[in-house]
Amino acid sequence: MSASNKPATLPASGLTFHLRPATLSDAAQMAEIATRAYTTSEAADFFNPHRAAYPSDYHYSFLTRYRSRLVDPAAMTWVVHPAGAPGCVVAHGQFLRVTSNPESRPRRDTWRMWAVRGWYAFLAWGWAAVGWKNRTIDPVSMVEFIRVDGITQKTYWSRPEWQERWHALSIVVDPNWQKRGLGGMLVEWIVKRAGKDGVGIGLEASAEGEPLYRKTGFRMLGRFAMEKPVPGGIMGWRPEGMWKGVKFGGEEEEDEGKDEEGIEASEDSEDYK
Repeated sequence: MSASNKPATLPASGLTFHLRPATLSDAAQMAEIATRAYTTSEAADFFNPHRAAYPSDYHYSFLTRYRSRLVDPAAMTWVVHPAGAPGCVVAHGQFLRVTSNPESRPRRDTWRMWAVRGWYAFLAWGWAAVGWKNRTIDPVSMVEFIRVDGITQKTYWSRPEWQERWHALSIVVDPNWQKRGLGGMLVEWIVKRAGKDGVGIGLEASAEGEPLYRKTGFRMLGRFAMEKPVPGGIMGWRPEGMWKGVKFGGEEEEDEGKDEEGIEASEDSEDYK
């Protein structure tokens, strides 16, 4: 058994969980989990304030996003399931390999993946043609997000030291299965994979996820450049000895000598990106 598939035995619950690569058939369960997990969150309040009025739109937005990533050769999706029940998805993570070298992508592009991407593009065009739009979104918030994302890309991810990296797109745990370390399993997987590849990891952390990432060795590069300050921020992980020359947003220079293992993380922090 490889290190990435090593099960985690949880004495408190008596359950054992495994990681496995996701398939397209998992997308529906993944979307259900995200819909439940983000019923109450600061990010959802900001981006999707009308989700309670249009639950089907909210679910569909996750479903289309996850499906498109599942057929992207640069992305990897892993799911967590209880031992003996591989079809029961209780947590999932999606990770993108950012690289200029096609050979560094985790998967080869296949005719099937190409065909599925084409089909999804056709469906998206069809929905747009009939005037469908995600009614849960606040347009003003989306404009602010696009502005902030542009600043984040220019300030951090466009820098030479982050050109080759893994990027954690999402880590989500079913609310019914939280506080079991399942989010930590997914973070440990991507840390091992990035270490094997000799590259860093980037992500945009929520307030809930920040303590877990710090505990796992991530460092705060900078806070979100929002007009109204929000918790969380831009975080990165790099293999040992590869932090020299990395730009920080000001906060981390003061914490540079701090022992990462000494940073406390609450149980609630292991469930969300």
